[in-house]
Amino acid sequence: ESGDFSTPHVDTQDTTPAQRISRVMKWAKMAGECINVGNTTAADIVASLIIDDGNDERSNRKVLFNKDARLGGVVCVPHSVFGVITVIDIVGGEYENAGFTQQY
Repeated sequence: ESGDFSTPHVDTQDTTPAQRISRVMKWAKMAGECINVGNTTAADIVASLIIDDGNDERSNRKVLFNKDARLGGVVCVPHSVFGVITVIDIVGGEYENAGFTQQY
């Protein structure tokens, strides 16, 4: 899992984005996750992640502009405090089993 440039977005099961992505596909070179809260339009979400204001490590920008990034998935969900949360998972390099399924 070398090359995981994301800020550690550990979930309630103590797994990282790279571990969660590995459940559904094999990937190489990089896996990362960007999270945006509050913005509701695609333009505002992307601009916020690129500007990455308040994030000294600029981890969102690093994931989005990683030269190995090749495939991404996006989900936007309502949130009681922030209005909406957008999560973008991105992988790079060669990948297998890129068929996606939804679970409810």
